Amino acid sequence: MPGVWPRLSVVIPACNEAATLESAVATLLQQDYPDLEIVLVDDRSTDGTGELIDRLAHRDPRIRTVHVEILPQGWLGKVHALHRGVEQASGDWLLFTDADVHFAAGTLRRAIAVALHQRVDHLTLIPRAIQKSFWLDVAVNTFGLLFFITTRAGSVNRPHSKGLRRHRCV
Repeated sequence: MPGVWPRLSVVIPACNEAATLESAVATLLQQDYPDLEIVLVDDRSTDGTGELIDRLAHRDPRIRTVHVEILPQGWLGKVHALHRGVEQASGDWLLFTDADVHFAAGTLRRAIAVALHQRVDHLTLIPRAIQKSFWLDVAVNTFGLLFFITTRAGSVNRPHSKGLRRHRCV
C-alpha cells in the first residue's frame, strides 16, 4: 500500500439520471479512499438531475458539479460531458463511470493499489451486471464473454501476445 494515496477524480456524466444517480453516488461516498473527488456532470437533463447534483454537492465537499447547457456542434453528448468533467477534475487518476453503477466497499482503494503495484497507466474493471430478467442476464453475460474472447483482452498486457499487436494504436 502506498504511503500517500494519489488523488482520484471520479467523473460521472448524467443525462436524465435522477432516478439512479443518488444511490450510485452514495456508494462512492461510502468508499474508504482517502483523497476522493467526484465530478458530476449534468448533460442537458430535463428530469431534475441538475438540481439533484447541486443538492448532493451542497451536502458533501468532495462533489463538484458541471452543468452542460448546450452541446457544441461536432460533439456527441456523453463524450462532451466526459470532456467537461475532465476539465474540472483535479485528480492524478481519473475514473469514468455511469450514473447507475454501484461500487462495493473498498473497490476504489483496491483498484488504485493494483494499478500502482503493477505500474500501469490505465486500468479497466469489468463490473458485475445485475439484470432484471433471466434472459437479459444471459444476453449481457454472453456478449461480455464473446467480447472478452474475440478481443483477447486477457492477453493484452503480455509483450508478445497477438492481442496486443492486434489492438495497438498507431
